[in-house]
Amino acid sequence: VYDSRGRDIVSPLLSLQELRGLGVTLHLNLHSNRDAIPSVPAVYFCEPTRANVDRIVKDLGANLYSAYHVNFTSPVSRTLLEELARLAMATGNAHRISKVHDQFLNFVCHDDRFFSLDMQDTLYQYSSPSANEEQIEALVHSVCEGLFASLVTMKALPVIFCNAGG
Repeated sequence: VYDSRGRDIVSPLLSLQELRGLGVTLHLNLHSNRDAIPSVPAVYFCEPTRANVDRIVKDLGANLYSAYHVNFTSPVSRTLLEELARLAMATGNAHRISKVHDQFLNFVCHDDRFFSLDMQDTLYQYSSPSANEEQIEALVHSVCEGLFASLVTMKALPVIFCNAGG
């Protein structure tokens, strides 16, 4: 079960046949209407957003699956993780959540040495005269998270040199 970001990350890497070979029989959009399959565990692969957490909890409350393996594409904040726990407890089915992982996968890999942060109009947004400081900081933060995720995945440690004071 994935959101659009999870789909974008997985689709260049694995074909449907490869997913089936790994035991994935269904791949469903997180925000679509889905029927209950109570004898099957579900693996969620999505961004750590409040809307996604709310939908996971809704699925949990509806007993859609036997177990829930939640994988977030990037690190999840403590606040959001606590909210997931609180809402899951309220459903009475928190015991069905088998695992919660936050990954460093905030990029799309097209080849062994080619990846993209898959961010549209980044340069335009950054240099737009109408962009305020908060928007620019959020954009820079997203770029940094994506670069950090790719470096962690490649097990690379970059060395960055710059002039003092500039």
